[in-house]
Amino acid sequence: MLALQGEYSVFGMGRRRRRVVHIVKKTLPKVFTCPNCGMVAVRLQPKDETTIISCGSCGISQEISNRGKEPIDIYNEFVDRFNSAQIGGPKPEASRVQAQSADQ
Repeated sequence: MLALQGEYSVFGMGRRRRRVVHIVKKTLPKVFTCPNCGMVAVRLQPKDETTIISCGSCGISQEISNRGKEPIDIYNEFVDRFNSAQIGGPKPEASRVQAQSADQ
């Protein structure tokens, strides 16, 4: 029959334990990829109203206003300026001219 030990049964009747689900919160990165050299070496140095964003590998840098912006927004503005050829990096035509003069 049913053998009892203290208050609990030998058969372990009861509710099944629930699995604990841990929620992982993702954080924004502190170091970003350089649009010029491709290295993960771009750091943000916040000042009062501006942020200096610079690459530790190739040395490209820019000062950007940070009024109400998150670090990722400042980095995206830096990449947009780089892609529109407002800052750093050799221009495509200039690199072709240098390559042609080196071949001759």
